[in-house]
Amino acid sequence: MSNVTFAVSGVTGTTVSAVTENNGVYTATLKGSSPGSATVTANANGTAENTATVTLTPTQAQLAASVNATQSTLTASPASIPADYSTSTTLSFTPKDSSGNPVKGMTNVTFAVTGVTGTSVSAVTENNGVYTATLVGSKQGSATVTAKANGTAENTATVTLTPSQAQLAASVNATQSTLTASPASIPADNTTTTTLTFTPKDSSGNPVKGLNNVTFTVSDVTGTTVGPVTESNGVYTATLKGSSGGSATVTANANDTAENTTTVTLTYSAAQNVAGATAGTATAPTTQPPADGSSTTTTTVPITGADGQPLKNTPVTVKVNGTDQTVTTDSNGNATLTLPASNTPGNQSIPVVFNGSSQNVTVTYSPTQAQLSDSVNNANSDLTPSPTSIPADNTTTTTLTFIPRDSTFDAVEGLKNVNFTVSGVTGTTIGPVTESFGVYTAKMTGSTMGKATVTANIGSKAVTTATVDLVGQVTLNLTTNYSKLSATPNSIATMTLRMTDQSGNPILNMASALTIIPSGVTSTIGKIKDKGNGVYTFTVSGPVNNGGGLGTTPNIYSVQYNDASGSSYDSNNANLLIDEYQ
Repeated sequence: MSNVTFAVSGVTGTTVSAVTENNGVYTATLKGSSPGSATVTANANGTAENTATVTLTPTQAQLAASVNATQSTLTASPASIPADYSTSTTLSFTPKDSSGNPVKGMTNVTFAVTGVTGTSVSAVTENNGVYTATLVGSKQGSATVTAKANGTAENTATVTLTPSQAQLAASVNATQSTLTASPASIPADNTTTTTLTFTPKDSSGNPVKGLNNVTFTVSDVTGTTVGPVTESNGVYTATLKGSSGGSATVTANANDTAENTTTVTLTYSAAQNVAGATAGTATAPTTQPPADGSSTTTTTVPITGADGQPLKNTPVTVKVNGTDQTVTTDSNGNATLTLPASNTPGNQSIPVVFNGSSQNVTVTYSPTQAQLSDSVNNANSDLTPSPTSIPADNTTTTTLTFIPRDSTFDAVEGLKNVNFTVSGVTGTTIGPVTESFGVYTAKMTGSTMGKATVTANIGSKAVTTATVDLVGQVTLNLTTNYSKLSATPNSIATMTLRMTDQSGNPILNMASALTIIPSGVTSTIGKIKDKGNGVYTFTVSGPVNNGGGLGTTPNIYSVQYNDASGSSYDSNNANLLIDEYQ
């Protein structure tokens, strides 16, 4: 057939090429310039036979040209992002035609950014006529975003890029910034607070707003709590409280960078100060009390409060040897404690415990006089006079040295009741007793000759004895009542001896210590008699007449005295002529 044609309806601007046949198949090509749904009818000799539909889609230029900016929208969500090149905003472009219909299928939608640099827009995606992309930036400022269709600007939106936290923190100038605490001192009761106020400023003195990583750190004390940080117009505040006293250093940080510091003093309450107090080293005891079960001594312990200062004029309780003592410290923080009495002489370690901390104080308990006396061993003790013999002149002294010793031969020191007693002679005097390291000495004089027994005593307890010889210048004056004596049985002469010391005092009771020394012819000598008052007598009688010629040479008589020290004293000679012819 030569009259096959194709008719197009439904759209305009279409063109159909010439029809060709090939083995009964008639073809032609169709093109169009207007989008829409075209109905194509095949006609044979003018008669419509069959129809088909051809959809003519718009070109990118046609799509772009169909966009009506008034009907279209461009949004950014969120409208503000940090300029950290990480946080993004979503750009949403909804192009519509003049009838308000979405313009779908555009492949050349772009987003252009002006106003700031350092931005990046991701690839554009479409979903049912809505074209989206994300935007990030590294520079702060106000960015104008323009949505373009096939290079034609359609709509704009504004994205604010705020400084990042790192940028904000980096802009803080510590010299321009301030940190204060109000009040600067609070009780360490874990309730009362101080307000920390940090005002960060840049180098131009402008407040740095929007920091969301401001923190406050505390050093030098423990037990503090910082509340949440809030901001008001570039001023960042928080509260601080604490349970431990001391001087706390507070540091304001921006993005973990320390900027400014201030000091907050946390003061202890009286109870906290005592509860946290510590004791220093106790002093040595003030005395060495006797071990009598009642005498005590004291020690002084410095007390430092929890605040590190001396705990002055404050009651404290200290356990001494297991017993609580409550005392009030003095103006220097010292507590004076009583150390217990003891019945046991020697060093004892007394525990002193304060607030759980213990130390030992060594107390030396001195023995009592009774204990010292009981410790003396008589057999081990010595008494030595030096010299052992002195003139009985009441002037010359001998030194009595007494060393009382215990069972281990150690000298017993500290005896207060050592005394010396004398027996055997009268007229002795003992001087004061002195001690040096357990050696007790005294001086002794005497006015009466003889052997003095000296006893060293502790109180009334006799320990040991020694002998002191008191000697003197003895005068023996011998006289006779006759110068001649006849040799008859009844012819008797009486010899009289007067015995005196160097002071002319009679020497008594010495008859037994006298020895008669005769020479010459044989005579009969009587026993020496003590007449008292230093006068001693004996009788002499001559031989019976034997017819001899006796009597031309007198007999010589003398008396010898030997004292206790072994000294000898001789009397003068008394002559007696025994004449048988008289």
